[in-house]
Amino acid sequence: MLALLLAVVVLCIAVPPLRARAKAAAVLARSVGIPFPRPFAQRVAVRRGVLLAPDVRGDLYSPGPAPPLLLVSGATPQGAEDPRLVRVARALAGARRQVFAPQLELRHQTFQWSDEVRLVRSIRALSRMEGGAKVGVVGFSYGGSFCLLAAEDPAASHMVAFVAVFGSFDDLLGVVQGITTGATTYRGRLVPWRTVPEARSTMNRAAVGLAPAGERAALSSALSPGDPAALPPDMRSVFDLLENRDPRRTYPLAARTPPSFLATLRLFSPATHLRMLRAPLFVMQSESDPATPPTEALRFRDSVPGARLILLRWFEHVNPPGTGTPVSGELADGWGAWRFVSWVLAAQERFWP
Repeated sequence: MLALLLAVVVLCIAVPPLRARAKAAAVLARSVGIPFPRPFAQRVAVRRGVLLAPDVRGDLYSPGPAPPLLLVSGATPQGAEDPRLVRVARALAGARRQVFAPQLELRHQTFQWSDEVRLVRSIRALSRMEGGAKVGVVGFSYGGSFCLLAAEDPAASHMVAFVAVFGSFDDLLGVVQGITTGATTYRGRLVPWRTVPEARSTMNRAAVGLAPAGERAALSSALSPGDPAALPPDMRSVFDLLENRDPRRTYPLAARTPPSFLATLRLFSPATHLRMLRAPLFVMQSESDPATPPTEALRFRDSVPGARLILLRWFEHVNPPGTGTPVSGELADGWGAWRFVSWVLAAQERFWP
């Protein structure tokens, strides 16, 4: 029996895909706060506030020479310092990954193109740091969508090993449709979706930030009491889009908004240039996600040949299942999450012992 056990251990160490799957169990457990024995984990040095490139500051989790990985948070106020992201970063670094978590303006719930620039610079800097190695890119929530924008950029696309996103959107207008109307359209049919009230306020703040600078204060004031009387015609069209409750009207209403506003929606939508993605795409999405419509994950699968998709049921956006989840649900979602982490690790495992 001991000989058989040793043989299994040696096989897992020697075969990269098996090694990745074995590591994935520990990474997943540690990422969600479950103590898990890791006798072979790398010792990790953490450097806070590292200036990796011009205007790119974040935290570097280093186990020594290792495959580079960019880890991006969503629109959480703490950004790279969010305890959930810190757990994931430590777990991945312990599995021998050089992990960099940048601090983005996205944490303020605003969409700034400077964040895309920061991610492109991060990819390039991480690649140089590890002798030209390709960089794995992992993003959560709306941060995952920004990761795709960076991976599509010609300045970085050839340096990306893979992109893995969890709870991210493909088409920003699709998110607007879901949050404002409680449904999305997918392949010509309506798909009901349950969101939460705070999603609307978050979306309104982001939408106001996408409007021309001189019109933002008026639009914000109008949205707060819901009174568009003082708005100029161009901003009235944006107001009508955000206050609309009929999913069938979303796209026609969007077409009436100012060209600059519509162009900005497209600019921040990975769908606009997804055909330029060279790297493999791994997608995980919860059907119970209150922040991103699950149909966004289906759009990813349809748009990228070979994209891998895992649909969970009980995860709440990017958080593990809460109390009241049946054991069968926890097991099913745990299995799916383990597969996703396995993909992330296996993509680089064969290049590094």
